[in-house]
Amino acid sequence: MRSRLALHCRDANPLIEALAGPVETAAIGRGRLTRSVDDHTVVVTDITFVADEGYLERSATHLTLRPEGWSPVCRQISLAGDVPVLLHTHPNGSAAFSARDDTFDRTVGAELRRTAGSDVVVSVVVAGTPAAPRFVARLVTADQFRGVDVIRIVGDRVDIHLPDDAAPLRDDVHDRAIRALGKRGKRTLGSLRVGFAGAGGTGSPAIEQVARLGVGEELVIDNDVVTASTVSRGYGTTLNDLGRPKVDVVAEHIARMGLDTTVVALNQDIRTESSRLALAQCDVVFGCTDSHASRIVLSRLAYLHLVPVIDLGVVVANTAGRLNGWGRVTWAAPGAACLLCGGHIDPQIAATESLDPTERRRLAAEGYVPDLDEPAPSVIAYTTMVAAEGVAEFLDRFLDLHSHDGASETLLQLSAHKKRRSKPHPRTGCICNEPIQWGTGRAEVDLDLLWAS
Repeated sequence: MRSRLALHCRDANPLIEALAGPVETAAIGRGRLTRSVDDHTVVVTDITFVADEGYLERSATHLTLRPEGWSPVCRQISLAGDVPVLLHTHPNGSAAFSARDDTFDRTVGAELRRTAGSDVVVSVVVAGTPAAPRFVARLVTADQFRGVDVIRIVGDRVDIHLPDDAAPLRDDVHDRAIRALGKRGKRTLGSLRVGFAGAGGTGSPAIEQVARLGVGEELVIDNDVVTASTVSRGYGTTLNDLGRPKVDVVAEHIARMGLDTTVVALNQDIRTESSRLALAQCDVVFGCTDSHASRIVLSRLAYLHLVPVIDLGVVVANTAGRLNGWGRVTWAAPGAACLLCGGHIDPQIAATESLDPTERRRLAAEGYVPDLDEPAPSVIAYTTMVAAEGVAEFLDRFLDLHSHDGASETLLQLSAHKKRRSKPHPRTGCICNEPIQWGTGRAEVDLDLLWAS
């Protein structure tokens, strides 16, 4: 089982600032636990600092809380069906749990399980200094402490915190990347689970590039099969693969590389509930689909589960013998506009895509809905360029490679070799403009028609 913990920077930053204080500080957060097979992700929100009267002892190296300092809040969280998250600081200290922490976590965990029926409690230590903070976390159950494998702090950038025993690097294979990104950067990449919604023209080159970077795991979801036209733009596909699921072909292709990346292939619709639960276990998701219904699901995932989405779009048109191509890379995450506010989702098309195929074709023939069966033009050079731009965006957001320009979107005029950056603005009332909804992990989706059965 692998476990993850995610926070938005607005919740993490006060904890980091508390490291400047002369004594340890405690807080309690609300955790939303999402399970998928053996994977667990806890998204932490609503962090409340313990009031001064809630401490029995408090010094630079330890603290003890009165029961009234933690019990009422934790009980409310548990009774609401959420997971209590106990956080405290080690100012100028190490990112490790002390013997006193062990005793407290066992005592509190047992009390919460007894009074509120919570089967797990999360414990987090924030250590170091405001300039160099370290986060470490663990799940506390009835019989064990289990370390959290990856802690993700989401904002304009994504800050990844790993335990000291994170997997070692393959220096021989990744030597050139280590020289460019540093050992810390490469270790971060090796810890990540990257999702891909779509394994076609933009998905397959993005999947290959990310695998060659040494990312630990890729989750690939697509319910399409290889056709003859796929081979002209799908990396790893051959004419011998016709009729096979795209996800199986791309998984075999990555496996043949012999690198350290594991591929989990799901041959299913991105809109299924099991897809949502699997994507919620990722650290970032590439949107490589031309489906508007799928984009709605991905867009909401970014805010409800704090899983940033890098959405890729390509449009190619031939006018009077002249080829024009446009590409787009959009960063969707709390603090940036969602795909709907950015104008990249058409609700009418999304609704049409969600109809039964037979009914959709009938309505299209009668002129009631758009005709979605006409294949769009595609050129591998352009889809690869956009995929590469998306992977570069991923590296920049996770490894902080350049100064941030405040933009969340890259627009490419491919045929003219031009590029510009923009920043769409969230609309009033949209989830991307409602911080109270960020990290709530709710499953509902706009229009109530986008989850496939």
